[in-house]
Amino acid sequence: MRRWPGIVMALLLMTAALLPGNAVAACAPGKPADYIAAAPVILFGKVTEVDERSRDTYFTVSVQTIYKGQPENPVILHINSGQNQALAEDYNLRQDEQHTLYLAPDGKGYYTTNACLGNHPGPPTAAEVQAGLGAGRPAPPEQPAKRVLPIRTWIPFIAIGVTFGVMGSVLLINMRRKRV
Repeated sequence: MRRWPGIVMALLLMTAALLPGNAVAACAPGKPADYIAAAPVILFGKVTEVDERSRDTYFTVSVQTIYKGQPENPVILHINSGQNQALAEDYNLRQDEQHTLYLAPDGKGYYTTNACLGNHPGPPTAAEVQAGLGAGRPAPPEQPAKRVLPIRTWIPFIAIGVTFGVMGSVLLINMRRKRV
């Protein structure tokens, strides 16, 4: 009888550990040269906006210096916690903080990153500069951010449109039946 509370607690802990949102991967320490070679875009910028939607978070970053790639200014980072945490730890960004970011396009008009790619608060370190990051170049003038709404954002509008369409059709059919 006394075993049940222990068994139940063990099962609850194992279940909680297996949930996707709680998955945490340990990052193997890397060398700055490896991070630089792997990232298509490297920049230094300031987080100007944080937009959280369910499991997705969008960070608008005002680019100050570009070290690699041709990013627009500002860039929008898309972090899907449920998806990225299964691969690696999400990188923690907060509004008004400055970060050196190692980014990759996500194929949907945004950039993505995680804690295992060399990102860190503040400007590039001396080790990064010596490893080939260099002095960078100034970012182009800031333009209005291009927001690409995910399809989930449009689903309620589509559902409302379909509902009104069906209701209108039913109303027309009923009106014609009454005339006949």
